[in-house]
Amino acid sequence: MAVQKINKAQLSTILSYWNTHEFLTPYDLSGELKDIKSHQQTEPLSILKAQLLTDLKPGFFDFDRFNFTIFFGVTDMSAVIDKLGSLNHAECFRSDRNRLTCVGKVEFTQECGVTKVDMVGISSLHWAITELIDKNQVPSSSDFRDYGAKIKAHFEQMTKHFRKIHPKNITTQELHKITYRFLHDKKVWYPDDHDYQILCIRQKKSKPYIQTVLCQTFSMQQAQAEALSGPIAEKVGKYLLSSHEEEKQEIVKFIRSNISKYDGDINTVVDMIIRKIFSIKRFDILNSFYIDDLQIALNAVEKGKNLPLLEHFLNVQSTSSNLLDKSSRNRLIESTSPAKTPHGRWATNPSFAMSLMQQYAINQCVNLESGELYSVNGPPGTGKTTLIKDVIADICVKRAKVLSRLSDPLDAFHQTCLNNTSDSHYIYPLRSELKGFEVIVASSNNKAVENISKDLYLHEAIDPEYHDLFTFLPEVTYNFSAHETPSSSKW
Repeated sequence: MAVQKINKAQLSTILSYWNTHEFLTPYDLSGELKDIKSHQQTEPLSILKAQLLTDLKPGFFDFDRFNFTIFFGVTDMSAVIDKLGSLNHAECFRSDRNRLTCVGKVEFTQECGVTKVDMVGISSLHWAITELIDKNQVPSSSDFRDYGAKIKAHFEQMTKHFRKIHPKNITTQELHKITYRFLHDKKVWYPDDHDYQILCIRQKKSKPYIQTVLCQTFSMQQAQAEALSGPIAEKVGKYLLSSHEEEKQEIVKFIRSNISKYDGDINTVVDMIIRKIFSIKRFDILNSFYIDDLQIALNAVEKGKNLPLLEHFLNVQSTSSNLLDKSSRNRLIESTSPAKTPHGRWATNPSFAMSLMQQYAINQCVNLESGELYSVNGPPGTGKTTLIKDVIADICVKRAKVLSRLSDPLDAFHQTCLNNTSDSHYIYPLRSELKGFEVIVASSNNKAVENISKDLYLHEAIDPEYHDLFTFLPEVTYNFSAHETPSSSKW
């Protein structure tokens, strides 16, 4: 693999150009609508276009049966491309002029009898066009995040408002009044010759969140979880509307009386349910996943920091080879030899071995040198998630080997004095040889990260032969990923 040297000026130019494209790329609403339609299997999808939410028929917002997604400021991309052309940025346009785009998106649902905002998304494009008009320059992600924070705060207030009133009293007029900010914010450009358009999608409600928690946390059968989720949801709904501690303890008592065995803290599970139900799950930039990352990289370049991995990524000139050719066969044999194969794997059925190319990819991943990148591509169902789990298993085994060499658990830490005085204070950081085993799972697709994160602690993801060894996994993962430790508490 040959790497061409790149200087800081070139790196800054590439990142700035990329940053401009990310800000000014329209959100593909037509593509999202196509995906929604393809995944709708049970009930016909209701997609209504209107200028105002009040134009929708009475009874349309039936939160008992449906979830709702509302797109604001809908227009075709022709108006956007014309505006970008007048601002000398037409090269940022990559889609069909007749496809739809929008200013923002809000997802509404109802959990435990209380209507809530599930997700808020905004497009950087319309805001960036305003900045270009006013300042003649592409803005920074920090400026956009400041604007986004105000939008998020607006919807958090909306959620608090919903909590105070009975959900049956929420009307189209009220929804319209609260969410119309997307269309009247002076910071957001919208074509003058276009009427404001709203697109509302009504979808059948998915499985209740509480039902999912019961199955995953307490390893309940589907039928039992379904039977218990209704009474629990009713009790959670009462607590959400009252905030009385005794209502919350009723939830804890009910769950405890209906599960046969659970060694964890049920209060923690209930806190997680309440927090997850009554919070905005996601706040997304609709048209880009990389704006913040690019800004971080640009700031680092301006400060003169050394970025070898980024330079490597932007300069890689790979010499591809077919591993099945005779000339490359020795490389394939060497890379899949026992010496290169990890000592551990995920606790799945031992009889289900990796395929040749899966094992090759795993061996390559776990034997990378510091600063190297490795990419694995494949269509759905080809074992990419399985591969990730085996890579994580190898990291766990390598760290366990280091831990096994310690004679005492306290040896994992070393005492460091903060000040050499009579009133000395000490801290106990982790030893350096136990660092470097961290794993970050990141994706441009939030659902992909969610899938792998959930799959890791599922009871079904562990072969029955190993269930007794992994009883701790669901509780530990839930506490780590979902539990927020109060600032006043200590480890």
